[in-house]
Amino acid sequence: HIRKSVGKERTLPQDSFDIWEMNKILEGLAIDVANELRVKGLKGKTITLKIKYADFRLNTRSLSLGYYIEHAEELEAIAKQLLEANCRREKGVRLLGIAVSSLNNEEKDDLQTYLDFYKNTSRRTTNQP
Repeated sequence: HIRKSVGKERTLPQDSFDIWEMNKILEGLAIDVANELRVKGLKGKTITLKIKYADFRLNTRSLSLGYYIEHAEELEAIAKQLLEANCRREKGVRLLGIAVSSLNNEEKDDLQTYLDFYKNTSRRTTNQP
């Protein structure tokens, strides 16, 4: 089973209108996601911010990079940029989440599929008369 993303989210105890509080939550989420990436030996190219408002409307925004990232500081900085550009604080935020996708294990899966195909193809050609 190939994992497609690593993410964490947090439901706030009460609706928040405070960007400082939201940034502190993103900091903790970024640390949690980075730790999980490290433990699993993964890195990702796409960072997604999830914002759920008090009225339960959901807003997700992603940024895809041309390189892999794995460190909490990078995740936090990108999540904060996405929050600042897309958050409608006046609506009250109920939940925040960060996910990382386009993981480096997808490339490993592609390589394994190729190797399996090659192995199976070479067996067939060597067994023919």
